[in-house]
Amino acid sequence: MVGSCSIPTSLLRFFSDEAIVKDHLAQASEVFIPSIVISELCYGARKSGRVEANLARVDELVAGSTTLVCDAEAAQQYVRSKTS
Repeated sequence: MVGSCSIPTSLLRFFSDEAIVKDHLAQASEVFIPSIVISELCYGARKSGRVEANLARVDELVAGSTTLVCDAEAAQQYVRSKTS
């Protein structure tokens, strides 16, 4: 088991059917997705040639995850985690 993982914008690889990303997510005990990443995924889905299918994939991913609210405090915590 991988433990918990936080999903960055590079999650877009998930929607390209990259097996290593899907395997990592499947093994995680918890998945955290920043709200801005969800926005980016929805935007990409709406600009795609398969709008409904891709929005459904976003919904499925979000349903099994914890959404992180991105405020100023979250930004500061991110910086602390990267610099410690």
